[in-house]
Amino acid sequence: MGIHASCTLRLRKGVTMRALVIICVLSLFAACGGTDPVVSKPAAGTEGGPCYGNNTCNDPLTCAGGYCVPLDLPDAAGDTGTPDVVAPEDTTPDVSSDTASSDTATPSDATTVDVGEDTTPTPTDTLEDTTEPTPDVMEDSAIEPDVETEEDATPPGPKPESKGYRIGYYTNWSQYRGDPRKFMPSNIDPMLYTHILYAFADIKFDGKPGKDAKNFSIAPLEWNDIKEWTIGNNPEGHMIDVVNLKSVNPDLKVLVSLGGWNFNEPTWIPSQPHHQATSTAWIFSRIIELPAERANFIKSILDFCADYGFDGVDLDWEYPGLANRNCIAGTGICEKNADGSFKDRVMDKKNYGLFIGELKAAADADPRFEKFWVTMAVGAYAGAALYYDYDEIKKHVDWIGLMTYDFHGAFNVNTGAFVPTGEDSEPGGSFCVKCSLQLHACPKPGEVASSNAVETLCEDYDSPEGGFGIPADQLVMGLATYGRGWSGVNEPKFNVPSTGASPPGPYTKEPGFYAYFEIMDLLTKGDAAGNSYDAYFDDATQTPYLYSPGAKIFISYDNAKGFQTKLELLADIGLAGAMVWSMDNDLFLDSDTPKNELQKLMSDFLAK
Repeated sequence: MGIHASCTLRLRKGVTMRALVIICVLSLFAACGGTDPVVSKPAAGTEGGPCYGNNTCNDPLTCAGGYCVPLDLPDAAGDTGTPDVVAPEDTTPDVSSDTASSDTATPSDATTVDVGEDTTPTPTDTLEDTTEPTPDVMEDSAIEPDVETEEDATPPGPKPESKGYRIGYYTNWSQYRGDPRKFMPSNIDPMLYTHILYAFADIKFDGKPGKDAKNFSIAPLEWNDIKEWTIGNNPEGHMIDVVNLKSVNPDLKVLVSLGGWNFNEPTWIPSQPHHQATSTAWIFSRIIELPAERANFIKSILDFCADYGFDGVDLDWEYPGLANRNCIAGTGICEKNADGSFKDRVMDKKNYGLFIGELKAAADADPRFEKFWVTMAVGAYAGAALYYDYDEIKKHVDWIGLMTYDFHGAFNVNTGAFVPTGEDSEPGGSFCVKCSLQLHACPKPGEVASSNAVETLCEDYDSPEGGFGIPADQLVMGLATYGRGWSGVNEPKFNVPSTGASPPGPYTKEPGFYAYFEIMDLLTKGDAAGNSYDAYFDDATQTPYLYSPGAKIFISYDNAKGFQTKLELLADIGLAGAMVWSMDNDLFLDSDTPKNELQKLMSDFLAK
């Protein structure tokens, strides 16, 4: 396929036309996925070399368009140099392939120098092979593009006010905990929330699991989500009970959630007979791959929500594309590498974006809904975000919920901060709430931040690839009402080796996991073996932790102080709101003091 290449950038004050040519040529090779086959790449900080912000170029160079370029310095007479200029928008249509990196997209408010049609293969990354022609750069070095003044350019806008979304997840398996900690719809305080997400519904299908399955449809998961003998009449069940909370809070919206960690866990085998003793991890990939199945499943979602009173759907696919989260032997869903391992399903990225767009379009056209909410929960770190097509997704969803928790746990050998706010507990690490916000909200190279607040957030974000550029008021911050624990820890610090996960909590019964109410019990009463626990707070990560010298157990979690720092960050940036995972892990009994401590803190803060 022929490639029409163009170079775009914003000239900063004092940047010369010679600098423009340097940037255009270097940017062209980067955009085409190659490097100059004749000239070696200049070192960072030198003329023509890469830079990542102010003060990263050697004097008297300046950083423009991601490269160090010459700067015309003012003379003694007071010459202020070349004025800030911006050329007209490049209207050339993008004919690049669908697999091209979105990071190479060019901004519309930038100087454009057309370097012509290149019908040759992409230049190779070698010095010896000079047979491949270099891009045909226009030779007229006296190019003077049409310009507009800097005043005409669109700067970042003011910080958006938070939409104040107060979102809580209800989990339909917490009903099976022992008394008094089983959690039922009657334990929900609907006045704390603008949105309640019912986790989770199931997905049924016809045929054998895998590539031959068809007719996918949403269905209740637990036996009492919708009691089977009431379907088609006056339905009863916990889904109806939660939906009916709208009568208590008329402003409340209730969404049904699909997916979750276990749904895409290859080792998890659901008990429902229709899954035929096979993991459900393959299901999302198969649904979104086929246009007819996408359409059928979308209709199923809309019918289900209309039948039972839901206001929308929350999509919690963890995670698209990744082989270790979607590929199941015997299903024929994934191809294999030469060594027999599964390949990532790269096509999930495009297909998921298509599915969400088609879902939103169908919902908007459905007269049964005044407004149908489409939301999603996503991985908070770069590895999990690999196969989300955010450029497409953000056009259609009401919010993107960042699961900004579980950054460290017993899945790591060393102890770490489970929900660090401003920095990772691991030196040089990038697992923290602020890190995730930068990854998702910071603009791509050459693009403008969605607000002044985001621009400030990104000042110390040093990724040359930039972020995903999602508007801050479309992002929701995840808050956790639980913690993660390690055993065999010899001192109360981060980055200390362990022997594995801590024992399960008495009610949640999952190794390495404690509900907030279990953590408070350990702090005030100790454990069943008589071990006491001491409380600590780490100022660097803004997170609390417990440590028992007798049991050698270390637990990282979040509390009111940690919540407060995260909510203040949320407000500073102007995020859409916060989501709590999950209601049932907080102090929810009437005898708890304070009742609903963390949920209420979040709700009160965002309701201001």
